Amino acid sequence: MPEKKPKRKLRRKILLSVLVLFIMGIGAFLLYFRHVAIDYPPIVKDTACLQLKRIQIGENAYTYGNNWLRKSKSGLWEMYIEGKPFERGVAFGRLTKELLNYQEQTFVDQIYEIVPSKSYLKFLKYFVAWFNRNLDKHIIEEI
Repeated sequence: MPEKKPKRKLRRKILLSVLVLFIMGIGAFLLYFRHVAIDYPPIVKDTACLQLKRIQIGENAYTYGNNWLRKSKSGLWEMYIEGKPFERGVAFGRLTKELLNYQEQTFVDQIYEIVPSKSYLKFLKYFVAWFNRNLDKHIIEEI
């Protein structure tokens, strides 16, 4: 009978050690995942372009500084953008905000139709982040 108690204590100790190592492994993976897969936007020094306002010059025509967006007679959208990369990004976003909102809403509605569970979508977003973690290495930085 005295032999069973030391074996139980040894099994508990081994089980506890395995559990602690497992939890530490998960914690290390989560830290690594956060470091590798989650990216933060760069800090922009010159944000003067954010003060400009978009001007509607027609039913389907807009200007934003020297940039413009219009719908052609054939029904296609045409755009001209100039400036530094951040300025072009802001101009693109400001000129196409309704088009982008419509496109994003349609895309999200389609995702909800395919995957109706919100908890599963939250789970899937981490897989998407992991598989796209090196995406920035394939985009050439502009001068």
